[in-house]
Amino acid sequence: MSNPTRITSSLTFLLLLASIGVGINSCHGIHAGKNLEVRSGNHVASQVIYQSDPLSRLLAGGYHNGLTTLGELKALGDFGLGTFDDYRGGEMLILGGVIFSIPNPETSVPVSDTKLKTPFAMVTRFRPTQEVKLKQVEDYPALQKLLDSHFDPQKTYAISVEGVFHNLKVQAVRPPTEIGLPFEKISHAKAEFSDVSARFAGFRFGGEEAKTNHLTYHFHGRTQKGQGGHILDFQKAGPITVRWQEASEVVVLHP
Repeated sequence: MSNPTRITSSLTFLLLLASIGVGINSCHGIHAGKNLEVRSGNHVASQVIYQSDPLSRLLAGGYHNGLTTLGELKALGDFGLGTFDDYRGGEMLILGGVIFSIPNPETSVPVSDTKLKTPFAMVTRFRPTQEVKLKQVEDYPALQKLLDSHFDPQKTYAISVEGVFHNLKVQAVRPPTEIGLPFEKISHAKAEFSDVSARFAGFRFGGEEAKTNHLTYHFHGRTQKGQGGHILDFQKAGPITVRWQEASEVVVLHP
């Protein structure tokens, strides 16, 4: 069992914070808990990220007849993101073991039908080992820059972001008009929200994972009022709390 760790603030880190207008409220480690948990007779590593399918398959139009059920996702983790077969239900967000459907930016609802399937989702048992409290973050790129200063560029992390956002921009995918359309031809509902409290679940991909997932940071989020979706951008956030854990590996269930 690992001991709690602490984030040490170096001069470089303080200069970085000053340059992006971020103040530290406090930084401390969180106990990681057991490295291995047992559920239904199966060993599930708490720091493994499970990915149902390659994101490239989804982007190319493979969002029909997913192979992983929501019940299988819940057995593997309590934190993550994804979508639903044929994009019905829009964006998927998993927080505290609850799977939310976000069919449009104004609405998010818990999903109880564990037989529904997903063509793409990522999930992990979230037991964060690091936490940082920030008084203010200028925008989404500034948060990514801050996190990059802590992360190994070759490794992947699960990240929770929670706090107040002066301006939050999100989108939710709409069900396509026909099966097999590539992602760039599918429409999205977009919205902006002002002065909202929200929590994001997401991942920062490193090394080969960044290449195979075609992006570095990926977050879905939900406000206290139930609005949400895929995070596009935000401005003037704070105070916020960021927690993360390093993934021991990423396992693709259906390569």
